[in-house]
Amino acid sequence: MYIDSMTITAFVVFAVAMAVFVKHCFINSCIEKDDDKPVVEHDVEPGNRS
Repeated sequence: MYIDSMTITAFVVFAVAMAVFVKHCFINSCIEKDDDKPVVEHDVEPGNRS
């Protein structure tokens, strides 16, 4: 079976695009998980329990 150079190029471009897409989504999901952590801010100084 013969595969011409344009088909090979298309497969390579598709594979690279998928790799970049998956890496981008993985990085975004990791960043979103870090940003979703609840931030608890208290106006009370340490030692004051009132």
